Amino acid sequence: IREFILSAFLQGAYDSVSNIMTTHLPTLGLGTAPTGFPSVSPYGTGETITSIPANVTDWIKVEIVDPTNPSTIYAQASGFVRNDGTVISTTGGTTIQMSGITQPTGSIRIKHRNHLMTRTNPITWTTNGSANEFDFTTSTNDANVFTITTFPVDIVFPTVNGNQPMKKYVNNKRALWSGDINQDGIIRYNVFPDDRSPILSAIGGVNPLAFITGYYIEDITLDKKVNYN
Repeated sequence: IREFILSAFLQGAYDSVSNIMTTHLPTLGLGTAPTGFPSVSPYGTGETITSIPANVTDWIKVEIVDPTNPSTIYAQASGFVRNDGTVISTTGGTTIQMSGITQPTGSIRIKHRNHLMTRTNPITWTTNGSANEFDFTTSTNDANVFTITTFPVDIVFPTVNGNQPMKKYVNNKRALWSGDINQDGIIRYNVFPDDRSPILSAIGGVNPLAFITGYYIEDITLDKKVNYN
């Protein structure tokens, strides 16, 4: 079993002034989406919970992948990201544990259901039993981060606002880009398949001022509300 200590911010929920993320989604109460905060991981990894740990922003998925062929997944697990950016287990522990990783190196990939995925450059795992640590929120790790696409290879610079792998803030913090609703690795406004149309469709497809509340992938600000305008 390998342990990972990770941190990541989600742009949709992040406030650079307070340096924390919102915790609106858990206030839906534990249940079944879209009326409740899911008691089962939305990433298909099978984790279930009977209570929501404190200060949770949303579910998140961690994958360990082959650095040269990222479609090869060595191990994966779902957990939560807290409002301070700490990635925690479903029981609230501050490490993510995964078994079956026999390779000496790998890349850590962070996935969220409506943000751009990102992963690290190759990391050689610790051999003394200590946890492997990586902070996706800090500028000092910029050179070690890729944004994931569905192209044949991962690219360092996605086709999104300034071509940066992560959203940069004036406080030198970094966050995963918000808005990749269709999870194709690119945030598009008009060019098919865009990420704008699903939002309008979710609220009925007619009135751009309408909104719905709940746990929806189209809620890119993670405030439990889907609105278009």
